[in-house]
Amino acid sequence: MRRPPTQKSLEQIEGVLGEPWVRLPDAEALAGWDREDLVAYNQVNRHTEKALFFQRVFDFLTDNRVDGDYFEFGCHRCRTFRMALTEARRHNLSTIRFLAFDSFEGLPEPTSDTTVETWRSGALTTSESEFLRMVDEHGLYVDRVQTVKGFYEQSLTDALQQELLDADRRPMLVNIDCDLYESALPVFRFIDPLL
Repeated sequence: MRRPPTQKSLEQIEGVLGEPWVRLPDAEALAGWDREDLVAYNQVNRHTEKALFFQRVFDFLTDNRVDGDYFEFGCHRCRTFRMALTEARRHNLSTIRFLAFDSFEGLPEPTSDTTVETWRSGALTTSESEFLRMVDEHGLYVDRVQTVKGFYEQSLTDALQQELLDADRRPMLVNIDCDLYESALPVFRFIDPLL
């Protein structure tokens, strides 16, 4: 079990007034730094950057009057999905819908060579009920969320693609978080006509 982030792992790079530099931790600040500190720091930093991305991209989309829906492929832990819900609400998007595409059973059995040992069958599992519970708990646009359950080779069908085209449900933003090559390919084939 990971220990909670320490203050030193939460230290953010910040600008120093009067200088075009940033303050970086020195040897004293990193004394005793270990793998767990690195993991905690990376998690905080990674999610901070993702949140900033969603703020910026929704600013861009609304400033440029880009309409459509939010499509997310790979929804483990509902993190980025909730970021999209938050920014869509902050930007008062009144017609947006949110489509969550995931097996809700974790990764499929890899068929391509991967050097990441954690990318194995069943890894990164968030069940559909747990995902929907987190959406409901977040409380934003709950009635506009639709899940599409299944491994992409089976769930991203021509019929579903045509249904979205017929309903004019095109994406304004697509978030693809597929850790495996064989998962990403069907996503690209599926979204191409929708873009």
